[in-house]
Amino acid sequence: MELFRFQDYRSFLQEYFRSQGRGGRGQLSKVAKVLGVHSTFVSLVFQEKRDLSFEQALLLAQHLQLTESETDYFLLLVQLARAGNPQLREHTKKKIREEQEAAKKLSSRFEHEHQLGAEERQTFYSSWHYSAIRVFTSTKPQGRTIEEICERYSLPRSMVVEALQFLVRTQLVAQDRDRYQVGPQRTFLEKRHPLLKCHHSNWRLKALQQYERLTDEEMMFTSTISLSRSDFSRLREILSEFVKTTSQAIKETEPEDVACVNLDLFWIR
Repeated sequence: MELFRFQDYRSFLQEYFRSQGRGGRGQLSKVAKVLGVHSTFVSLVFQEKRDLSFEQALLLAQHLQLTESETDYFLLLVQLARAGNPQLREHTKKKIREEQEAAKKLSSRFEHEHQLGAEERQTFYSSWHYSAIRVFTSTKPQGRTIEEICERYSLPRSMVVEALQFLVRTQLVAQDRDRYQVGPQRTFLEKRHPLLKCHHSNWRLKALQQYERLTDEEMMFTSTISLSRSDFSRLREILSEFVKTTSQAIKETEPEDVACVNLDLFWIR
């Protein structure tokens, strides 16, 4: 949900709640519980008979896991609704337009960039969730929403939003209103690149975390073996061919979900 395209906090909340499924049913009682008020008060807010206080707006922003910039913008929308005179309304509208422009500039700042810089690589390979989010956006032709990503990986919304801002900025993901699709940029690390260790570690650790919940459909295989030098070279060729075959096979079908493949072959020293 792209908050910055809204100029009314009620419209944003109504659309946000509808995006959570079940037509938004049950959301009013959740909001009332978060704010410590009766659900009647929340109903009056959506009927435009009452307004959120700034304290309540901040509590709700925290509940929705808005980022810091989103929270500031949400509070501006509440301020606009509560403005008691034309001067304050015009001042608030001006601030809202400025925040909208700033958000647009942030998403397009690196529009013509074609290579990840050293700091951007450092960020991307610092955690598994950057590549996981990026790959997941390719699993629907129309892209994925923030809410779908949060649900898929059980990640806080603020973390997902910050990751998407980075991915859009670096063209690893493309944004179309409230949906995100895999972008034109690609990632690659040379064989001896120091960040490769971090990349491998992230996904080996993820495999260990997944082990206790492994289903019959999934598999993990680890084996220590004794073999000849020639067999080691042959095994490496087989695995290399497997990687090539896999890469080609998945290009021929539409992606539906995300998975991880870890392959290791090394002499035990």
